[in-house]
Amino acid sequence: MLSSSFLDFVTVLGSGAQRRVCSLLQPCDWLSLQKASPDTRDAVSPATIQVAIAEVLQQILIELSSARKLGENEYCRLAYALRLAVIQQPRGDGIHSVSSRALRPRAIEEVRSILRDLLECFNSRLGGLGEISIEDAEGQKTYRQLLRKMDLNRWIAAARAHPKLSHYFFHALCRWPLSFDAAALKFALNVTHDSQERVAFTEHVNFSAKAAEALQRYAEDVDIVVAALGYLLNVSHCPEHRPTLVQLGIEPLCRNALQILPWHAEVREFAENIRSTLQ
Repeated sequence: MLSSSFLDFVTVLGSGAQRRVCSLLQPCDWLSLQKASPDTRDAVSPATIQVAIAEVLQQILIELSSARKLGENEYCRLAYALRLAVIQQPRGDGIHSVSSRALRPRAIEEVRSILRDLLECFNSRLGGLGEISIEDAEGQKTYRQLLRKMDLNRWIAAARAHPKLSHYFFHALCRWPLSFDAAALKFALNVTHDSQERVAFTEHVNFSAKAAEALQRYAEDVDIVVAALGYLLNVSHCPEHRPTLVQLGIEPLCRNALQILPWHAEVREFAENIRSTLQ
């Protein structure tokens, strides 16, 4: 039985024999049909895919906007949207992308605009920080459970594909207290890799302070320590944020990590590089 997400894509893209063939495939495999024959290349053109992706994202936005609560179905739909948003990108890395020569800048911007609205809707439905009611606290628990079921790589890929929307992606993970969740730290590590602009987004919510506290509280948890040190290393590459790291006492925390986990190669590499940068 086809999922509602896939049926959306099939319905938008075509009908008849074209639909029957594509209904057997995953969404990203539509792109490989362009190489099958001249007929399929014309029927499943990059322009057609762009229009279809934009329309399906709009459908998902409407569903999330009208949902009374964010449940498992809404999270599945969001995951599907993140996948389609990455397929749209002209990165030239196989069938998961479309040739940049065939893409229309206006269509790319349309997808980005709808994705921004979708993420804004998603974040707004989660509520704010501060004091919360018992009902909201239960909502936080549900959010954490559902978020952990999602493939983190989809968030990372979508954030990298749409760097202008990085703060919307990161805001979804920072909205609730996920400071010491390895997934949140890994997300921050990957999103800020080689990007001072994205470091500025994460530091806007003082994420280095959360990473520092994670190092203190979970000093023996390898996954958390590696992700936290990796993120702090990215921050240390930005001169304007180094005083903050010094204030937070990151150098002593690096020494502590080296003492507790001296055998771990990444811990040694990250901690020693941070210390060298801050000295």
